[in-house]
Amino acid sequence: MSKKICGLILLLTLFILIGNMAYAARGTLKKAGNVEVHNVEKGVRITWGNVQNAKKYEVWRKAGGGGYENIATVDRPHGHNSWRYTDQSVRYKEGKKYSYRIVATHEGEYKSSTSKSATIVRLCPIEKLSVKQGDGLSIKVSYEEHKKADGYEVRCYDEAIGAFVQIKRTDNTDLTFITFYPDKVYSFSVRPYKKSGDKYYFSNWCKSEHIKVRLTR
Repeated sequence: MSKKICGLILLLTLFILIGNMAYAARGTLKKAGNVEVHNVEKGVRITWGNVQNAKKYEVWRKAGGGGYENIATVDRPHGHNSWRYTDQSVRYKEGKKYSYRIVATHEGEYKSSTSKSATIVRLCPIEKLSVKQGDGLSIKVSYEEHKKADGYEVRCYDEAIGAFVQIKRTDNTDLTFITFYPDKVYSFSVRPYKKSGDKYYFSNWCKSEHIKVRLTR
């Protein structure tokens, strides 16, 4: 075989190798990171970070002990380097556990590996919250029982200092908070939670109720 032919074969092999390396680099997408799930009013919201060169994202969901199914494809970002999708189909599926995964795609040509899963128990927020002044400078807080919840988290916001001053976990629906200051405005909100193993799953906070404490005689 002549040197000229050997040189052509070597050059062709080099072109093929470079082409394969370029395709492999082009066809590689990282996994979606920072996958988080939260209960919101209309369902479960899934958020995740941007993947370089990805054009679309597939949202996969598993209900309970079943398998994963592709429930949506998202092609518009929520903001700079952030994406989200709200699964409204589970809005009224109280007490059900769901796991979500994200797969990044490049216009259907190639896909990333599946992201880590994020799990949540679907809980709707409390709808009726009552806040009234009790004896002295105390405040009485009550709300409806959530049949799928294991307990509740209640928070109090001091509007004068702009901070939460009391946060309490309880299984009661009637509470009395004490040691408040007169002529100050406080707001209360509550959210139910479900405990599974060592994890707590929360609904979103209900609408806050405000009260101005009066000095009584």
